[in-house]
Amino acid sequence: MDAQQVTAARVVNDRIDGELRTLASRYRIDAIRTSGGRRVPSSADEQARLDAYEAARARLAARRVHLPRCTLGDASVFDGEHTCAQLALQVDPPEVMTQAQRVVELVKQHCR
Repeated sequence: MDAQQVTAARVVNDRIDGELRTLASRYRIDAIRTSGGRRVPSSADEQARLDAYEAARARLAARRVHLPRCTLGDASVFDGEHTCAQLALQVDPPEVMTQAQRVVELVKQHCR
């Protein structure tokens, strides 16, 4: 992503984040009792509100633009759900693994 794309993505994400913040009040989620950190609806109305809230939240969250951890020149570095597992892979031939480890170190240095 270039700088303009990152800026545009942040604008989209900021707007979505604002909409996410209003959902709880729109569905009166704070009025639903919690137990063990989870909402525990005590009526059909509360369950319906909770279901609608969670569905709306999932739809909004799915619209967020995945931003790179950082950009290095013409390249953008993205994290994914398997990033940590991928960094632990062994690569053959061994000299390629050394190069891969250098790349990981460079990313860590430049993406703080």
